[in-house]
Amino acid sequence: MGRLGAWLCAAGFVACSGTSESGSPASTGGAAGSDPSHGNDAARTDDATHPDALIADASNSDGRTERDATGMTDNGGGTDARDGATMSEASVDGAIDNGPSDRSPGADMSVDTASNDAASNDAPADTGTDVGVEVGTTADGGTCGCAAYGAPVATGTEPSSLTELSGLVASRKNPGVFYAHNDSGSNSTLVVMSDAAAALGQIVLSNVTAVDWEDVAVGPCDAGSCIFVGEIGDNALAYASRAVYRFAEPTLSASTPNGTLMVTADALTFVYPDGRHNAETLLVEPTSGDIFVITKVSNVASTVYRMPKPFTPGTQVTMEKVGDLSLPGSAGLVTGGDVHPCGTRMLIRTYPMIYEFKLPAGQPFSAIFASTAAPVSTPTQSQESKGEGVTYASDGLGYFTASELDGQSSRSLFRIRCQ
Repeated sequence: MGRLGAWLCAAGFVACSGTSESGSPASTGGAAGSDPSHGNDAARTDDATHPDALIADASNSDGRTERDATGMTDNGGGTDARDGATMSEASVDGAIDNGPSDRSPGADMSVDTASNDAASNDAPADTGTDVGVEVGTTADGGTCGCAAYGAPVATGTEPSSLTELSGLVASRKNPGVFYAHNDSGSNSTLVVMSDAAAALGQIVLSNVTAVDWEDVAVGPCDAGSCIFVGEIGDNALAYASRAVYRFAEPTLSASTPNGTLMVTADALTFVYPDGRHNAETLLVEPTSGDIFVITKVSNVASTVYRMPKPFTPGTQVTMEKVGDLSLPGSAGLVTGGDVHPCGTRMLIRTYPMIYEFKLPAGQPFSAIFASTAAPVSTPTQSQESKGEGVTYASDGLGYFTASELDGQSSRSLFRIRCQ
């Protein structure tokens, strides 16, 4: 099984190994280099060298079963290790049961919502909640997205600590767990919360001084699944280099408090090939693990950059320019994004609207940035006047959005499901 299979199918059971190497953005910033709109920006300091505090769990220690190579469950009771959906059936007919798909190669494309189909491979489609699911599967059997989306529905009130929410991502390892962070003044902390926005703990990057964190992503890495934090904001164009911080994703509960976890992170530092840029969107492609940064700029199209491989902590690299995002500058400032778990879709948000891009068949992932953007369901401006967070649900069946408080006493986390 390749890296993608290892990450999506069994990332919850992979131990982290190795040591963190030192590294930080080359420049140090003080008050003069801080974002003028945020007076509490901390001075930038070089990261010290810290050995990795291993975050390892024993294989299958949480008792969830894994899928076998055929996409069917093992003998552990029929539970998919990533999304907990029941996948066993009396026959293999490619049906979509209560959300995730258990389609196997060569099966038909009927769509139904029964959990156990006694019919043969040409069973008729049933009506139900998943009729809006598009044909296609992720590596672990999950569906490749929605044919259409319903209206945004508030799931709960954001934790009070998220006063200036800038990044949001759904864990691919811990279903029902989300990571979010503030913009400036984040104290190098990720807030862990549930899909109902209940606070579940926090993760502190002990060897990092946060200056202008703008987005967070999850993706494959040598440890299995990693969290990537984008130290990519630079409103005043004051920093000679920027960084993406990476660390192994821990095993967390979606229903009980996890407390405070201290981790050390690798610093993947970079410069742009054409001068300094401000950016608020960090993407990690779930198949290759490629890292992309999209600039935030007024009145013209944003530019997409890719971090070259290999990723070597402590070694500064020059980003590769991919090209302009197909979204015109008139669509608004690009403030966040996420890649679908199956890697064939991408969400990009601006303050007024969220757009979905689809990868043309047979094209490399970089082609998605030039594809046609389609507007999708977005909370109103009164609900999200400064929306910067967007992430696909871990099962791919919809997405979540979030906003800064922007003068309000509280904000809601919103979920948009398949229609």
